[in-house]
Amino acid sequence: MKALKTAGALAFTDDGACVSDPGLLSKALRLAKSLKTPVLEHAEAFALTGPGVMHDCARARRLGVPGIPKEAETYIVLR
Repeated sequence: MKALKTAGALAFTDDGACVSDPGLLSKALRLAKSLKTPVLEHAEAFALTGPGVMHDCARARRLGVPGIPKEAETYIVLR
């Protein structure tokens, strides 16, 4: 992360693949803070996503597609 920052990185992200290890995420967040660089996290607990393809809502039901429960995102944000 230090090398990326030196090379010009403006932020760090897990780009759609949520960091599942809370210890690793904590370490990365502390380092990013020391580098004064934001972290953009994909907040989705894939163990809770199931077969969902979009937010579980009335539109998902109208379209007949499986929804992703809000808990899949809430869990990661609260973590």
